[in-house]
Amino acid sequence: MNLLANICHDNIIKVVDHIRREDAIMLVYRYPVNGSLQSWLHQPMGAAQPLSWPKRSIIATGVAQGLSHLHHGCNKPVVHHNISPNNILLDHTFKPVIAGFDDAQMNMARLGQPLPITDLPPGNFGYAAPEYGNTTNPMTEKVDTYSYGVLLLVIVTGQESSGAGADGHLANWARNC
Repeated sequence: MNLLANICHDNIIKVVDHIRREDAIMLVYRYPVNGSLQSWLHQPMGAAQPLSWPKRSIIATGVAQGLSHLHHGCNKPVVHHNISPNNILLDHTFKPVIAGFDDAQMNMARLGQPLPITDLPPGNFGYAAPEYGNTTNPMTEKVDTYSYGVLLLVIVTGQESSGAGADGHLANWARNC
């Protein structure tokens, strides 16, 4: 909670308040009116108009700026661990904000240094970096960079991350092209 409350960037969800209960602390934030990127990329046929290329470019750039701030603009690098269309929310102008900080960690060392992760569950299937499958590989902010690369593929192709190509992974399909 303190981690998210202290981050201030246009492309990071802003905490408005918090509610403290005996067994939980709940964060209150302004929910952007256009919902998640997931709902715009993978909507039913005949629903709303699909995202235009200029809007897709704005979204991709905004997410990159938000991740750059998390990795380079905070006192200590913050690793999100779950970059996916479900955790990218869109405001009324389609400016993206990164949300879903459930698994985020602040790296108390410095940029590029391994994070002490032992039992952190990977992000959404198809977006998780290969390091999650091998506990001997150190985790760094690069896991977010991998997820962002998959997100870019999803934005450009319109495909689900785990539905296309080699082994059912969009990243493997792109690598083999």
